[in-house]
Amino acid sequence: MSLILSILSIFATAFGVSSEPFAVEDCPSATASCQKTENQNEYRCVAFANQPSNKHVPQYLWHTSTGKIVADRKGQRIMIDVQQVEAKSVIVTLKVRWPKSPRACEATVENTISLR
Repeated sequence: MSLILSILSIFATAFGVSSEPFAVEDCPSATASCQKTENQNEYRCVAFANQPSNKHVPQYLWHTSTGKIVADRKGQRIMIDVQQVEAKSVIVTLKVRWPKSPRACEATVENTISLR
């Protein structure tokens, strides 16, 4: 019997089987999309982020290189007013955090909106 247990132990070690509970090693992912609205001076951006469980709720924070964020910068969706912008493009940066994940994961996504 001990020979069988030894063989099983060697097999488990060789193939990475462990008695530890399963843990997610990769961080969740995020992406964002920005589209022009019916109003020619506004863009709507939406974040898409994985939520591995009810405990791992993503937190959002938006930034722009220029223009004005018209909605909550910490929401999943924002509107950007570019009416006063003279630049040819706006860089939209989204930072997503999963503070309760085992590794306190973060992701940064950038989109460039061409205005002209």
